[in-house]
Amino acid sequence: MREFLDIGVRFDQKNKESMNKNILLNREDYTKIAIPKGELLGDLLGYFSDAGCETKEFVPKSLVFEFPFLALPLLLVALRSRDIGQTISDPDSDIYFGFVGSDIAEEQNLEVTSQLPPEAMQAAKLVMGSTPNFREKVPKSKNMRNISAVKNASICTPYPNITKKYLAEKGIDARVIEKQGAIEAYWWAYPSCEAIVDVVISGTTMRANLIEPMEIVRNDLSVQSVRATDERAFNEVSGSQFNRDFNVLWDFQQILNKKKTIRRK
Repeated sequence: MREFLDIGVRFDQKNKESMNKNILLNREDYTKIAIPKGELLGDLLGYFSDAGCETKEFVPKSLVFEFPFLALPLLLVALRSRDIGQTISDPDSDIYFGFVGSDIAEEQNLEVTSQLPPEAMQAAKLVMGSTPNFREKVPKSKNMRNISAVKNASICTPYPNITKKYLAEKGIDARVIEKQGAIEAYWWAYPSCEAIVDVVISGTTMRANLIEPMEIVRNDLSVQSVRATDERAFNEVSGSQFNRDFNVLWDFQQILNKKKTIRRK
């Protein structure tokens, strides 16, 4: 039985490799665009599909997608959202462009080339919320929904740069601690975590972890197209590929706009 299964697996793999042989052999001729894994991946692929640009996974679970019905040498490569900026600026990378949320673009100070319409992602906001650790320390008479309440508090967030900028604009002095992952649960492990700043879509996870919203730090987040740094984009060696990929991405976005316009009529 084991031998039979092994033969079946090898046969299946051989068929997949045969079907995708053209892309594998000519992958250097394809423009590769980085897109975020996770919830935003589904949003983006759904947006492309609604615009008439259906995608097909290169190989199941490969996180590489092609456009079988578009006459464009274009592949989408799904990466962690926070890795996209580093990838498109890495001289060893073959990717010069990507799509990220506006929260990541601002946090990492990425070069933004364009912005997709609101329907490209679920409605989301960057929200500051207080944890039970904070509410137990602050006098009950204090307005917990006022940003001034977090003065001298410790705020955990995956967005330290945006948070510091926002606090500075409000004239609030607080301690900002960079944390990644399930940020809503950090206050259980860290008594010093008095507030958080994170992306909120429905608010279910925030409410489940007893976090009360205080301030909207960034409203109406969007999907933005970002590019490699000037140093890499206009380099003698990499500049020609950057220009080629820019033209392919431009053509793709024009196709998206045209198909969306036709479907709305």
